[in-house]
Amino acid sequence: MSSKPLWQEDSITLIGRRSLLERQIKPRVNNPSLRFLLVGESGAGRTALLEAAFKICNFEKKSLISCKENHSEICKKIIADWELDVDCEKSKPTVVEMEQAIFGESGHIIFVDDVQRATSAKKLDFFKVLAERHKVCGTMQKGTARAKIKPLLGMMGKEIKVSKLNRVNSLKMAERVCVHLSSNISHIDVANNCKGLPSKIVNFARTNEIIRNEIRSQDEEIDIAPFFLMFLACIVVFRYIGRAMQATDFVLLGGVGMVFLIFARGFLLKGRDK
Repeated sequence: MSSKPLWQEDSITLIGRRSLLERQIKPRVNNPSLRFLLVGESGAGRTALLEAAFKICNFEKKSLISCKENHSEICKKIIADWELDVDCEKSKPTVVEMEQAIFGESGHIIFVDDVQRATSAKKLDFFKVLAERHKVCGTMQKGTARAKIKPLLGMMGKEIKVSKLNRVNSLKMAERVCVHLSSNISHIDVANNCKGLPSKIVNFARTNEIIRNEIRSQDEEIDIAPFFLMFLACIVVFRYIGRAMQATDFVLLGGVGMVFLIFARGFLLKGRDK
């Protein structure tokens, strides 16, 4: 079986993403000044799109890195991609020596995956300098807290939304991935449970297992806290009015509501811990 990424397979290539690549990403890739930041939910295929952008980029020196890696590995990757010579005193260059070689360059392009992980002061300062001297494009997970990486985000250019796959494209991708990976599960079941996320399709097909009872994503979660607080406020009001008016039914209703809240709180805490 081929070792190249699935999105590069002829039958699977960026299903449901070609329009996004051609119309929004490609026009910005080879422009020396236009940058972009792909923003989407975890598993939506941001990395595949960034790899596709890297592949069609015609800059003489380009590098594709991930903020998941530690700082030393990131420096090594840039050094290798740009084919830089590093002046070092020992057989292996230090991080400082690699940084000096990298900072001595300008006018290249860097594709940075998972920008939201560049929260350490070391990484943030490093990428800020790179973004000043080179063209930097990247990806970021939707819902990320932006306070720490705000200085870097201001240099990343246009935000491009990477949405979930629609039903038609989910079915198409599920069928082709299941066939390519010789999966023994129904591609229709895969499409029905992938929630429009390409990564789930691939994981289900590879493991031959469909996980239906997963923790919901941030977009799918319903925040019941406001309703809980409103109900509590109503109970307090009922009891207050009941006592003021000497209406035992209001007081009783408020008491029953408080007992219900105690039991409801117990169930919610158990559900949260699962």
